[in-house]
Amino acid sequence: MCAVLRSHRLAADRGPPLLIVPGTPNTVAANLAARVAQRPDGVIRNYGLAGLERSQSYAEMWHRSGHILAAMREFGIAPGQIVVLLIDDVVDFVPAYWACVRGGFIVAPLVSAARDRQRSRGALEQALSRLSNAILVADEVFAAVATDHARRRGLRVLRLRISESNGGREAENGPHAEPLCLIPSSGSTGNLKLVALSHSSVLNRHFADRFEKQASYLGTVALDSVSTAQHGIFLRYGSWTQNIPNGTDGATDVRPGRY
Repeated sequence: MCAVLRSHRLAADRGPPLLIVPGTPNTVAANLAARVAQRPDGVIRNYGLAGLERSQSYAEMWHRSGHILAAMREFGIAPGQIVVLLIDDVVDFVPAYWACVRGGFIVAPLVSAARDRQRSRGALEQALSRLSNAILVADEVFAAVATDHARRRGLRVLRLRISESNGGREAENGPHAEPLCLIPSSGSTGNLKLVALSHSSVLNRHFADRFEKQASYLGTVALDSVSTAQHGIFLRYGSWTQNIPNGTDGATDVRPGRY
């Protein structure tokens, strides 16, 4: 397990032996790039409470992830370091997530825990207590929460808005992280846990099957869902519509179909 995790019991998912078709890329980042190339005009969109749509194509988001990665490296984030994502909108969340995957950072999306913090509960504090030397990447929605926790725990915060103002520079991919990500889950106990998904597990879960590039996905769960939201993050389908009101965590599964 990664040295930057504190000595708590962590659940780890490594997955069964890989079933990926021979000849496919051997990293998550390379597989993402291949799917973007196959469907550059694929769209990720979000509808807010007022019904307003935000959207970007897969190709646009891929370029954004390169800009964010360049800023992360300039900020001093090193391969293998944990990056906690506190980002509310899927259109911003996905390129930041991809930047972590491309840079070899261990991504820990804690959006639901941050919303709990806004409702005066301690889920985010509990999660951060299990991590060491993490960097927080926050949007404007969670900027105050991130700054408060960073000040009290001696952590640093990179504002997403600032990370994308780097003059058009895009960074190249680095080595993959191990584990690839830490996903929050309450399991059967109701207490927050961090499930470590290995690089091979993510490859096997999301890239062993063929890319359903003519199908669409409707997401109605939190962006840090342990399984279903990752269908959109790792481009299992040709488009993803995230339809979850701000301030809720959602409870419905994500469904494939045509929307």
